[in-house]
Amino acid sequence: MALTLRRPSAEASFRVAEDSSVIASPKVLWRSKKPLLLLFATGFTSMGMEVVWIRQLTPYLGTMVYAFASILGTYLASTFLGSRIYRLWSRKHNQEPMLVWALLGLSAFLPLLAANPQFHWFKLTRLAIGLIPFSCILGFVTPMLVDRWSEGDPDRAGHAYANNIVGCILDPLLSGFVLLPLISERWVLFVLALPWLAIGLLPGWSPTSEFVPAVPRWQRASSYAIVLAAVALVFTGKAFEDQFGSTSKVLRDNTATSIATGEGMQKNLLINGVGITSLGPAIKMMAPGVSTF
Repeated sequence: MALTLRRPSAEASFRVAEDSSVIASPKVLWRSKKPLLLLFATGFTSMGMEVVWIRQLTPYLGTMVYAFASILGTYLASTFLGSRIYRLWSRKHNQEPMLVWALLGLSAFLPLLAANPQFHWFKLTRLAIGLIPFSCILGFVTPMLVDRWSEGDPDRAGHAYANNIVGCILDPLLSGFVLLPLISERWVLFVLALPWLAIGLLPGWSPTSEFVPAVPRWQRASSYAIVLAAVALVFTGKAFEDQFGSTSKVLRDNTATSIATGEGMQKNLLINGVGITSLGPAIKMMAPGVSTF
């Protein structure tokens, strides 16, 4: 979530083609609701994914308050970095690279690599791989969309920012109370990344697609390849619970993911990947219901 306001110069207007003298005025740009829809999607995606990140990375970062602080700090710092990159980039460019949308979709699945139990990475490495690319790209496109919609008008910038805030409010509720209790983290990421994968496949949904020439073939082919790689990550990535095999029992709700694993006297109970208890004589005597997990 980032806000910037830039009043474009005459040279920064969008041209229909290189040999055309028709310049899209701000009024023409305002007719399209794409920037507003995408701003809602950026807020919707970012805050919802933060809920998923906490669920995914708890087994590696622990349950201390510093774990949440590290996730939040990494997200905010990366978003700020992306917005600063946009500010420098916007001084000389008008149209975003079309591949940025497909890369945003691909980076949404990098937390699957960061939370993969097959890789024995340091905690900071998991944070960097899982959060920085997505947050940085999101920090780039969000102020860009605000500029596309506002064209220097502060009232319209406030309207754009409000759309982004509404998405930030709604998605944590959807992710935490609806999606995570029903499906695994990988599929929640897939749902949240759908807008960016769709733009990667259909560049016409880009907010500037109406005012620029056709997308070059190499960019379109690269975008398709990136989307394909993103989908491959969904199906090939390993979640924390996958390491326990088919003998484990996984239950989810809006609070946590519970994993019961093991056989005989070697049973263990994990909440969000953190060991809570194991089956033994003391546990057998505590309560009849405890020994049945």
